[in-house]
Amino acid sequence: MLSVALGVLVAINPALPAFAKYKDRKDIQTTLWSYDDFSVWKNVSPICVAGTKQSPIDVESSQLFGISADKLGRAISYHPAKDVEGFNANNKTYQVQGNFGTLALPDGEYAAKQFHLHFPAEHTIDGKLYDGELHIVHFRQDSANYTGVSIAVVAVMLETIPENPVFKFFEELVRPQEVEMLREIGLEAKLPENGKTVAIKAPTDLNVFRKELDGKFYHYKGSLTTPPCSENVHWYIAEKPAPVTKQMVESWIKTFGPNTARPIQNGKRKVVESGLSLPGEFTAPAAGANQSKVYGS
Repeated sequence: MLSVALGVLVAINPALPAFAKYKDRKDIQTTLWSYDDFSVWKNVSPICVAGTKQSPIDVESSQLFGISADKLGRAISYHPAKDVEGFNANNKTYQVQGNFGTLALPDGEYAAKQFHLHFPAEHTIDGKLYDGELHIVHFRQDSANYTGVSIAVVAVMLETIPENPVFKFFEELVRPQEVEMLREIGLEAKLPENGKTVAIKAPTDLNVFRKELDGKFYHYKGSLTTPPCSENVHWYIAEKPAPVTKQMVESWIKTFGPNTARPIQNGKRKVVESGLSLPGEFTAPAAGANQSKVYGS
């Protein structure tokens, strides 16, 4: 999961020292790929074309590998993050960085260090394409160090709220908490220009997506959705979408254009409903790894 290659927008480049550059993701952005010409991605990283576990995919609920009863919400421990900043990553996405909490998986805890967005969505569910997709990117913790070897991405679909002029005043008074948080990070205003960073004043709490994260979800093993397209991502896709406003989508398009999403990739993948792991997916936790609250093993 990582979208972005910055899979964030960019993701972790295996050529970099493990997590050494994390503090300034702008150092590892690349201008060698774009959403306008996917054919050049192979020149940046051949696995983008030659890989067998590429993301995103269409989740087909009638073709699941299995159904489990794990609770993604139980494995997540998010908390309000202060001193958060957002930046425009080479006009490919808007990424928000901070210490947002952890995700407990069978091989240890993963730290949520950033989230970013795609419009339209990248994954589809039974062929349905949502207006956008938010990726919460987690890196596995090993004692006090971070490593880019294993990444987990929690994806939340975004769906535009229908506008109702009659009730607009009341809608402003009772805005969904998801919408309010996205507004606080600047999504409804003018987003920063290419390479610019902005400080986010209000604490950012990803628990606003609890309704989505506590519901049904889909899990599979895939890749970053941007170069280098590394196939080291554990994907967790919430079925329930979160709301966004028409103004947020319009603001995004003004800055980034109408498409910041990779197309659906070919190839069958094992997908499990509401399961945190697939058979043989996780190795044993590293020595010294924090194993508190590990579920789905």
